[in-house]
Amino acid sequence: MSRKSFGAKALTYPQPVFLIVIELNKNTLVGFILTGALLVSYFLCKNKIFTEIKGRSALISGLYLFCLDLPDIVSYNLYPEWYVQDKTAKEWVEENYNWVQEKTKGAGKPFLITEIGAGAIYGYRSQTHDNWTEEYQAEVLDHQLNAVFSTEGISGVFIWQYCDVRISREWFNIRPRTMNNKGIVDEYRRRKLAYDVVKKIYRSYGNYFE
Repeated sequence: MSRKSFGAKALTYPQPVFLIVIELNKNTLVGFILTGALLVSYFLCKNKIFTEIKGRSALISGLYLFCLDLPDIVSYNLYPEWYVQDKTAKEWVEENYNWVQEKTKGAGKPFLITEIGAGAIYGYRSQTHDNWTEEYQAEVLDHQLNAVFSTEGISGVFIWQYCDVRISREWFNIRPRTMNNKGIVDEYRRRKLAYDVVKKIYRSYGNYFE
């Protein structure tokens, strides 16, 4: 996998997304109501925030579907230094958080990082820290978690993910072993290098609830 940022091509996604939702829900009353609510939200919001979304990463263009004044919580899935390679973890986390606070009606709401992480194949180690090595995954998670915890205002973070899992065969060309390899342990619960990095960072903050 090459290290480069994805572009903003996901701006064209809403139409097929809604078609899928309609197809799945068209035979139920609840599905019909939910689909209608999504469509209303989409058409009310698309013009209002399009100029803010244009040119930004595909990873945040999902905001094109929603108005941030509607939800109680704002959440992002961010993968700096994994999918997004042209910015440091600190830069990417702060850029997205600040954009929400300064440019949207999501300002002041609880802000969560609901996915963050990087992939590694258990046992693949190299001094070059290439993609898919345990060393690179550990390095990226170290950068990511420290970026999140040092950004005041972020309420919480979820690491994607605890263990490697099987995936659909259609992903074989970008997912080695036909697995999602972002676990900090593999499918047999064998610890990768990232496990101890994550453990050390979390323990350094003591009781999270205080």
